[in-house]
Amino acid sequence: MKNILLNSTIVMALSVSSVVASASDFKKTNDNFETQICYVAATEGLEGAKTLVESKGLLFRTFKKSVTCNGSDLTSFAREYAQRNKNKEARPSVELVASNNDIESKICIEALTQGMEKTVTKYRINKDYIRCNGKPLPRFVKESKLRGTAVASIPE
Repeated sequence: MKNILLNSTIVMALSVSSVVASASDFKKTNDNFETQICYVAATEGLEGAKTLVESKGLLFRTFKKSVTCNGSDLTSFAREYAQRNKNKEARPSVELVASNNDIESKICIEALTQGMEKTVTKYRINKDYIRCNGKPLPRFVKESKLRGTAVASIPE
């Protein structure tokens, strides 16, 4: 994190903040003010970030020009995550339920819940030979995670 402070009015000439995004939430890599702004911009939008900046007595117009979030300017960063959240909300919820208790169904469900590599190691299988809903296991896991698929039940 690099901050250059000029005068006592605190002008950020270069500020790089980092917010790590995962599938459904954000994790701040540190607790500095710029990172807090990036976090708020991603979770609450640009208006939330503006409110936070102005609550510290800073001019938002000047501030947003000098801060970057994960390599993007604040406005682009907020817009990107607003679009991601919008797409995520528009996506229908999908729940997987194993239709039978055979080993292949168990492997497919466990690959989603426990991780593919752990499951492959546990069952000592070649992941390319297992088919889940007609797809190779790696493709099934990847597509299911992209869709935000939840596992409704695990076979015993």
